[in-house]
Amino acid sequence: MAFIIIRFASLSPKEKVGKNLSLLIAGVAAALMVGVPLTRELVALYSWKFVFLGLIFIMLLSLAYFISYLPKGTHQKEVNLKLELQFLKERKVLLVHISSIVTFIGYGAIYTYLTPYIIHQFSYFEGYTSVFLMIIGLSSFIGNLIGGFFCDRFGFYKSLVGGSFLQVCLSFIIFMTNTSFVIQLVMICLWMVNGWFIGLQINTAITIVTQNKSSLMISLNSSGIQLGQALGTSIAAMIIIKANISFIVLLSTVTSIIVFIILNANQKMKI
Repeated sequence: MAFIIIRFASLSPKEKVGKNLSLLIAGVAAALMVGVPLTRELVALYSWKFVFLGLIFIMLLSLAYFISYLPKGTHQKEVNLKLELQFLKERKVLLVHISSIVTFIGYGAIYTYLTPYIIHQFSYFEGYTSVFLMIIGLSSFIGNLIGGFFCDRFGFYKSLVGGSFLQVCLSFIIFMTNTSFVIQLVMICLWMVNGWFIGLQINTAITIVTQNKSSLMISLNSSGIQLGQALGTSIAAMIIIKANISFIVLLSTVTSIIVFIILNANQKMKI
């Protein structure tokens, strides 16, 4: 995925990087919108082994397609590891990496346990889980596209600051209204829209602060996102065991506050 982002960004004009990356990542959101609820329905009809076999077959078809039709590169650029590591000394690059990890700790905490959270709060909603996941996928798709527009219009820094502040508000509202079914669903959908809005800013930010000159930094940023989600999932699991699943929402509130403070403390960097 990191390679695709690098290539896509390198082919995009600077003023349209956000929009073009949002169209690229929109495929992930669309897959989430269709794939997750569809798989849940298939599991109810067939064994999980049959479903996995079908997924493997689809992946093999995709691999055969890419091998057959992807154009071959004319040359391979040599990677200078020492030169790329120099980017870690730049404050802007470190800021993006830190923001990625911290942001996705909060995102991973809620997203991983989103279905159990809803069922725990409103047990009668279990039969409509597939519909809910489809709406969540649509929210992701919308947030990603909006993120591309805002990134190109206002820059990733202002968009990320605004998105982090909004995430604080949404997370806090979700926590305070956990007995209201309608408000919960609306706020969670808005939280997901904003989550993917923020994710687009982070993916765009690393290509901009490195001027698209470091594939290693883009890969590290992707790894940081995965690390953040893993940490968020683990911390949320401990919160569920020690307290209550509703408290995982507060983790997103805290991480969003931290990112908001960090970004505002570095506003003179003009990124």
